[in-house]
Amino acid sequence: MDSKTVLLFDDDIQILEVCTMILEFAGYTVVASANVVNVVEQIITANPDVILMDNWIPDIVGIRAA
Repeated sequence: MDSKTVLLFDDDIQILEVCTMILEFAGYTVVASANVVNVVEQIITANPDVILMDNWIPDIVGIRAA
C-alpha cells in the first residue's frame, strides 16, 4: 500500500513538528510549511491526498484559502 501524503500548513512550528511526528508514525508522508507563500505551487509540488491548514495562518487565512 502506498503512503498517503498530507500537506500541513501552520505558522506555529511546534504544532507542525508534533503533527508531523503523529502523522508520520501513523504511516503518512508529511509535507509541512510554516507559511502560505506560493500556496498553489506548494500544493502542485506536494500533490497531497489531503491538506490540513491553520484557519488563522498569517497572510491568507485558511478559510479564505479554501
